Amino acid sequence: IEPHQLNAGIDILGVRFVDGDGKIVFDATEYEAERARQVRQKARDELRTESASFLKHLDDEYFRRAWESFGLALGADEYAIGHLYDVRDAIVKKLGGEVHARTILKLKRAEWDDFGKIFNSESVKGGRHNGLHPTPMRAMTHGQRERVIRFARTMLLAYGNYLEDRATAAGKATV
Repeated sequence: IEPHQLNAGIDILGVRFVDGDGKIVFDATEYEAERARQVRQKARDELRTESASFLKHLDDEYFRRAWESFGLALGADEYAIGHLYDVRDAIVKKLGGEVHARTILKLKRAEWDDFGKIFNSESVKGGRHNGLHPTPMRAMTHGQRERVIRFARTMLLAYGNYLEDRATAAGKATV
């Protein structure tokens, strides 16, 4: 007999508590869906408040693409979250590479790497390269979802600030 490895994943979402009258007291699936909805709504509200001054930069094709992708990522479909990686792709393309983007936008390397690891190295719904992972795909944990949304928002706002600073500097140069 030879040793054999079996990769398995367990996702416990079907837990439901029912009282003596048959009334559902707790449903894990509904609970997780509501938590995910709240995270998405919070991200939308914060971005709307903080980014009003950046709307004039929607003529920048990379900012517009990042903005659109962020909005798409906040959809209810569990695979929609993958659009957050498009925010990073747009910024990297515009600023000439990962190192330049991180440096120019003053993004923390640890957060950059964590974002990439979640999307590229884990078998998560909405992730990238899932065909390379032998384990079953799973939904992102609540913590992972919060981290990737928060970091994508940080990237988008940093890019907006970068564009704003450039526009201000260009305005001073023409005076």
